[in-house]
Amino acid sequence: MRTNHAITVAAAALVALVACGGAYRDYPRWRFIAPAEVDRGCMLGKSFIRMSGKTGVGITVELRSRGDCNVRFVRAELVLDGQRAPATLPAPLELRGRSLVYVWLPFEFDNQAAWNAGRRDGAFEIDLEVAGVVAPTWRIAADHRREHRFRPGSDPWRR
Repeated sequence: MRTNHAITVAAAALVALVACGGAYRDYPRWRFIAPAEVDRGCMLGKSFIRMSGKTGVGITVELRSRGDCNVRFVRAELVLDGQRAPATLPAPLELRGRSLVYVWLPFEFDNQAAWNAGRRDGAFEIDLEVAGVVAPTWRIAADHRREHRFRPGSDPWRR
């Protein structure tokens, strides 16, 4: 009876291993093609693209203060071939001391239609008010591409 149980477990493990391996679908996603850092006096900023899907793109902005610093997002837009997709802006922030805060900026638009139309180069423009002073526009060039992680022939079911 133990032998049958061991064979069943080994067979199930083998099926799970084979079924879970192999290639996966390569979806296009937004990526920065320029530095995504900014220094604005009492605050350092850094952006990361965290989500890219059919209905938009989302970035996280890391804000690191050097001391007490008030930060307000005045404007955040993705500029894509002359069209602008505004982000939902957060409430003003009061960074105390040497703070570290992450802010989510979702840009909602028809990303799939933009991809299908060939509109794949753009820029994220972010206007900040730091310590009561409106800073120059933070512009981060970006593109919408496949990462080419899939290699034809790497699928174990197609040999």
